[in-house]
Amino acid sequence: SIARVTFQGQDITPPVLTISAFSSPANEYDISVVVKSNEDLSGAPTATITQSGGTAVSLILNAGPTSRMFIGGAHLDSNYPGVATIKVTGRDVSTNLGTANMSFSTAYVNSSVRASVKSVDENFEAVFEPGSLKSNSVVTILSEQLARVGEDTTLPSIVPSIMADLSAEQRSTLRGSSLSGSSSGNSIELTPVGSAYSLNVPAGRIIKPVRMSLKLEESQIGNGIGLYRSVASGWKPVVFAVSEGVASFEETSGGTYAMMKDVLAPRANMTTEIGDEPIREARPTFSWQLEELASGLDRDSAWAVLDGKMQPLMIDKSGITANFVPVEDLIGGEHEISLRIADKAGNMTVTPALRFVAQPPLNIYDVVQYPNPARNRANMRISTNRNDIDWNEVEVNIYDVAGHKVADQRNLSLRGSTKQGNTHVQEVLWDLRATGGKAVANGVYFARITVRDPDNWNKKTKYTHKIAVLR
Repeated sequence: SIARVTFQGQDITPPVLTISAFSSPANEYDISVVVKSNEDLSGAPTATITQSGGTAVSLILNAGPTSRMFIGGAHLDSNYPGVATIKVTGRDVSTNLGTANMSFSTAYVNSSVRASVKSVDENFEAVFEPGSLKSNSVVTILSEQLARVGEDTTLPSIVPSIMADLSAEQRSTLRGSSLSGSSSGNSIELTPVGSAYSLNVPAGRIIKPVRMSLKLEESQIGNGIGLYRSVASGWKPVVFAVSEGVASFEETSGGTYAMMKDVLAPRANMTTEIGDEPIREARPTFSWQLEELASGLDRDSAWAVLDGKMQPLMIDKSGITANFVPVEDLIGGEHEISLRIADKAGNMTVTPALRFVAQPPLNIYDVVQYPNPARNRANMRISTNRNDIDWNEVEVNIYDVAGHKVADQRNLSLRGSTKQGNTHVQEVLWDLRATGGKAVANGVYFARITVRDPDNWNKKTKYTHKIAVLR
């Protein structure tokens, strides 16, 4: 017989605790603390904060938006600048003890004295020159890992990693973080690369630019990666220079700074209506509405593609609208147009080609004759911008230098229309005979050409061509 054995295991793995801290918008001395556990705890964790040279101060953590998240607050003492460390301990339901620590920089900056404040890992630095601050202020620098969430929605968000599993509604309850709100702005285009750093200065205190620097890893340089600062509408690009692996920049406000990669190309939507009816203008204006929310448009990359050929276009100052007028008059017939444009990160958009039919007002470009001078016959190639001209819309009369008509349609033949380059050519053949059938004498003759507009027979376009006959 087989003995049945029941195994009773015991959880001996301690809980993994994660800590994040955020400055409080209500008071420069207050810090909001968020603690997250990877498993259920037997109760709220215990927490302390210790500032450089000070003693540990207990913090109270309360239940957060989920059963495994807890929130609390700490009050900073300006008499103990330097490094502040938050320590958290908590037990799971099997009484296993887990601990976690996180540290951040604090400083009490005298507005009349030059001060340098660095992050704990010394990767981020802010230098306050005398007069940079309106008054003496508590300044903190906290590091944070960011995450891109909401990929299954039309509006992804970039939030602290500790909040990645929360819904937008749950994140909005964490008032301490400027990044805790719902989806906003250009998060749809960005993905974080490396740690973020929050420089926290009381609102309205910075009155002159503060020099800042951020040490970069090799993976944070180039390849469409830029520096961004959190603002109410999303993430604002920051102008910076890189030298020896350090990004340097100046700003007049605090906030969260992070290297981000622009991962989405600009969007372009044609606003010009193209229907079934032909376009009647010779040089119509085509317009697109543009959207680029992250690294910005690379204006030099913007081209209209008309019938496979790139032509320049104009983008308005705001970067919202692109307008294109063909370099040359459109000729009658089918055409196709598209737009190509990239952002400064190199992401390229090429819109699908849209087909349209053009039938602009009739125009005769020129008349070319061969051979010249004419010997046995004269072939006249009439170049126009229309592909729908019939023989009954073309009238050609031949006159001598005295103004006498010597030949008309009865002595001429039309060989039809062919497309040559950017024109349509109607070829007319004259056998160098007069109306009565007799060959004309050597000399100069004039072909007076009249072409009716296929769209309006009352509108006629006229052209005179000189013919030399020499046998």
